Amino acid sequence: CIRDRDKLTLHSLAEYDDVINCNLMQSIPVPKWARQEIGHKLMWVHDFLNLYKAFHNEESTRLISSNLLKDTLDSIDAAVTGKNTVTKFRLFSAHDDTLNRIMVPLGLNQHVSDFQKFLNSKKGRNPPFASSLIFEVYKDEAKNENYIMVLYNNHVKTLGGACNNERLCSYSNFKKLIEPMIIVDMKSACVAKDDTPKRKATK
Repeated sequence: CIRDRDKLTLHSLAEYDDVINCNLMQSIPVPKWARQEIGHKLMWVHDFLNLYKAFHNEESTRLISSNLLKDTLDSIDAAVTGKNTVTKFRLFSAHDDTLNRIMVPLGLNQHVSDFQKFLNSKKGRNPPFASSLIFEVYKDEAKNENYIMVLYNNHVKTLGGACNNERLCSYSNFKKLIEPMIIVDMKSACVAKDDTPKRKATK
């Protein structure tokens, strides 16, 4: 029940949508309005915050996604190069917006950078409740070549760019796709830039 409308924010509305979705997926009763137009509008607000507002340009996308992409690539690299021969499976439990930090820069979840287009678009949607994103590592012993397969909710997904939309992307091409999205010096990248026009001193 929304008691104090004056305290409503986009973030609190998105949280309502999150609770509604979780309840629906677990067969917990929700108010009738949650299944009607109001519920769809709450979902739109949730999408807006998680996709358009967070990833509205290339710079913000890199800032948001860099650390998680680096951790993912480092983990795979350790397995491929033999630095880690013990770990066979690595699991992260996270939220939909965390998944977006990998999916959006890799083109696995479409988003629209233009706000007016976002208003009219139905392409960008947050990952459904209990979604999974899996990177599997394969090795061709004959060629001594490693490959990456991506599965999203048990469906194979292909990557563009260096991976050329192939079902199995060679690890060398996978790195070429990921590395440009990783920020080496995060501290410097997070320093605010002063774009205010400089005025000449007058006598």
